[in-house]
Amino acid sequence: MGMRLSPKFLATLIFCASQLLVLPAVAQANGSQKWLSDWEDIGQRDGISGQCRQHHSKINQCKLTTIVEADLTELTALLLDGNGVASWAPNTLTSEIIPEMSNDSEVTVYMTYNFPGAINRDTVTRSIAEQNPDTKVVKIKFHSVDIQGPKKDLRLVRFPLMAGSWTMTPLAPGKTRIEHLNLSLPGGLVQKNLYYLYNLGTKDASFDTILALKRAVKRDKYRDAQLPFIENVTH
Repeated sequence: MGMRLSPKFLATLIFCASQLLVLPAVAQANGSQKWLSDWEDIGQRDGISGQCRQHHSKINQCKLTTIVEADLTELTALLLDGNGVASWAPNTLTSEIIPEMSNDSEVTVYMTYNFPGAINRDTVTRSIAEQNPDTKVVKIKFHSVDIQGPKKDLRLVRFPLMAGSWTMTPLAPGKTRIEHLNLSLPGGLVQKNLYYLYNLGTKDASFDTILALKRAVKRDKYRDAQLPFIENVTH
C-alpha cells in the first residue's frame, strides 16, 4: 500500500495553508512517463536506501530498497491483508476490503488517511500479486480506482492518484529483497502550492512505511500464512 505523510512538518504545512486559498486539484498523472528529474539519492536509514524523482505534477515518486528477514508468503500475506493495513501503515486511519472486488491474489481496499495540516484523504486501491514461475520474484502492483467505495465521511478528499508496486526477490530461505515504488498525488491546495512540503513529508514517510512493514511481518498471522499461489525458496 501506499506511503503516508509524516507529521514532522505539520506546523509548517498548517501555516502555509492558512495563507492560501483552497484550489482544485491540478494535473493528475495520466500514466505518461514524464519526469522533471532523474533518480536522486535521499539517503539511507536502518538498512533502507531511498531514491526519488519528480513527476511532471511536481510530486515526487520514491523508490525504497531493503532486505527483510521474511519469506515471500509472509510478505505477500501482509501486503494483501487489506483489513489489516491500518494496524501498521503510518497515518492510515481505516482499511476495509471490498469483498465483491477481491480474491486470493487481488484485493480492492477502501482506506482513509490522516493528512497533517489539511483535510483527511481517502482512496480505493486495487492490489494484484503475481509470481514469476522461473525466478520466483513476486510483484504486487497497486493503483487507485475510480469507484466510490464504502465512504462514511463526505468531508474526505480523494487522492487523485495512488500507484506503485512492491517487488520481492528471494535471496535465501527466509530472506527477501524488497523494492517499493510509490507515487501519490494529494490534489487540491497541497498539490498546487505546497508540493515542496508534501515532497519533504513523502521522504520521511517512505522510510517509516518500510520500517513499519519490517515490524508487522513478524506477527503470527503472517508467519503462519498459507498462500497456494506463492512458492517460497527452500534452498
